[in-house]
Amino acid sequence: CVLKEEPRESGTFLKLLSPKRRWATIILWIVWFSVAFMYYGNVLIETLLFSSDSDDDDDVSSTTVGYSFDYSDLAITCSAEYVGTTLVILTIDSLGRIPTQAFSYLCGGACILGTALSYTYGNDALTITFAFLARMLIMSGYCVIWLGTAEIFTTNVRATGHSTANALGKMGGVIAPYVVEDLATNTIGWIMLTVAVITAIVVLQLPETR
Repeated sequence: CVLKEEPRESGTFLKLLSPKRRWATIILWIVWFSVAFMYYGNVLIETLLFSSDSDDDDDVSSTTVGYSFDYSDLAITCSAEYVGTTLVILTIDSLGRIPTQAFSYLCGGACILGTALSYTYGNDALTITFAFLARMLIMSGYCVIWLGTAEIFTTNVRATGHSTANALGKMGGVIAPYVVEDLATNTIGWIMLTVAVITAIVVLQLPETR
């Protein structure tokens, strides 16, 4: 007995823009772009806040300017990614993909603003606390969108859909440094919060998956 081979639907890029997938695809592109923008922007913000310009003392004739980093503060904020990832692993099935993302993006953006404001007013303890929470929350949302994207797309377009969404995310990461380096700290915080609110609203339009 020979089993009849079932026809396979090709997973081309245009399939992502078909009527039944177009809306989900566009939403995922927006979310990936925004989350990457917030993640890489937040990483750069923390690096700049926990550093200071320092001239090269070893060579007084040198015209180069280096940076002195507060590695203890950077280590604390970087460890937040482990906490965020662990929390997602433990709670994602009970809380759901979409609520977890909306909460993470919204609160993460608020914490970035809190980091900027705390730094402006010279409160080091609050700056580190908000920076830790921002890193933790955004990493949590980032982990969930990786999983959720694979669950939303069907098998025949999953690889194409995930890769194109990831590419949009890389574009957000490329743009982030230009925003972070050229604007005032508080302005960056408000921009990040605005992006976070938009992202949280947009992600609520996606279907819940399991």
